[in-house]
This record gives sequence, structure tokens and C-alpha cells, in this order.
Amino acid sequence: MEIGEKIYEHVQQVLKSRNIKLTDWLIEKDIIIPDGITTYDIDEIKPLGHLETRQSKNIQPIYNKVFQNKVTINDGIYDCTFYQKGNKLYNKAGVELGCVEEMVDKKSIMPKTFKNSYNIVLHPESGDILKQYIVYPGFGFYHSLPPKKYKLYKYDFELDRLIPTNLVTINSVNN
Repeated sequence: MEIGEKIYEHVQQVLKSRNIKLTDWLIEKDIIIPDGITTYDIDEIKPLGHLETRQSKNIQPIYNKVFQNKVTINDGIYDCTFYQKGNKLYNKAGVELGCVEEMVDKKSIMPKTFKNSYNIVLHPESGDILKQYIVYPGFGFYHSLPPKKYKLYKYDFELDRLIPTNLVTINSVNN
């Protein structure tokens, strides 16, 4: 039996003699409960005061190291700011609230000049692939936006061109 297991057993015995469950004690002391029992060399054992605890709620993460873009969606009534990492949208607390997908013309309603051979819609000026921002349903307590797809551009049949929707604003987090 290694030293880490001995310490774990000793703590369990002391708590059991006081009618306290180990998980309740760890939660009460705000200590993260490990998935498994960690073992240490005798020189690496830390006193209880130096154990890892949960991060304080008032400490803000460094957004420019975690997220790529700040995405603001305004549907005309409500607006909400999301943080993009890869193809996912999060709030400041890191709760996943949506995703980012390529804008595909599934019904083939746009002329071929606005899309590539895979029916993916391209930016009218730069030729970059356009994205759509999808807000998941069931997260109304985090924001007031209705769950749907929000796009930077939409196709206007009368003008026969892509026009900006002004619903989505994207800014780099580093700004």
C-alpha cells in the first residue's frame, strides 16, 4: 500500500468516527474531489492547507487566451454577447450556448455565383466562407435570444445579391 492510499484511509477512518461522509467533508471544505486516489512520493506530500481548491467566482478567466472571437447577436429586440472557441459559442462562464457552422444553400435557391461547388455560401467581396451562428434552445436563463440560426448575410431575391443582416457582429477578443 502506497503512502497516498494510507493517508486516504486514515482520513476516511477519522471522518467515519465522527459520522461525516468524505464527499460531504470535501464539498464543505470546497476541495475538488479527484476521480481517483492520487499517490505521492513521501517528499511530495503537501499539508492540507495547500490542497487545490475550487476557483473563486470573482476571478475572471483571461479571455484572449481561451476564446478567439467575441460574437454579438442582436435580433432587433434582444442582444447577447457570446465567445467563440473553434466552432462553439460560450458565455463568459464557459457554458456552451451555441455553435458555428458554414452557411450552406441546401435548397439551392441562390445563383451559383454566390457559392462554391459544395453549395457553401461565399462572402460577396472577399470570397471567404460565410458562417451562421446557431443559438441552442433551452438556455433562455442565460440570454433572451430566440433559438435559431443568425447569419451575417442573406440572399435578397429582388436585388439578386447577398445583403448584410446586421444581426451578427464579430470582434477579435484580443482588441
